[in-house]
Amino acid sequence: MGNSWVLTERQKIIDKYLRCAANFYGHITPRAFLVLFNRYNEPKLLKAELMKYWNKLTRQFDRNYCLYENAITSSRVPNEKIDEIMYYQQGKQFYIPGESEMLRYESDNYYKATDFIRNMQEYLCKHLQMNPFSADALLQKLSWLIRTEARNQ
Repeated sequence: MGNSWVLTERQKIIDKYLRCAANFYGHITPRAFLVLFNRYNEPKLLKAELMKYWNKLTRQFDRNYCLYENAITSSRVPNEKIDEIMYYQQGKQFYIPGESEMLRYESDNYYKATDFIRNMQEYLCKHLQMNPFSADALLQKLSWLIRTEARNQ
């Protein structure tokens, strides 16, 4: 009998997309996740298959996502914030990034380094005497707060 903790290749791909979606969106409904996953993968993932693997995936030691009511969420988003985000997103169009853009978000700390971000980091280092690592950490935090529309933080 195989090790119940070891992920199959299919489960690893699902896990990777769950990580990316949780980091990119902060939260995503299972239905929207299936649309996203199935856009870039074959064979298509059904909700029953996702739920079948869910317990195994979330038992892994390094998961950054969890299930909150009807949303797959980043473990970094407080539960009370998820309800607020879902309320404000009702009726809004769902953005699906390109596959390469989406997969960059596998790391919890990834954020898109635009010209504005690079200029901001340079400003923080030059004028506020921050070291590059502290400036990068601050920009990561700000990027996350903006993506999740965090208030009072």
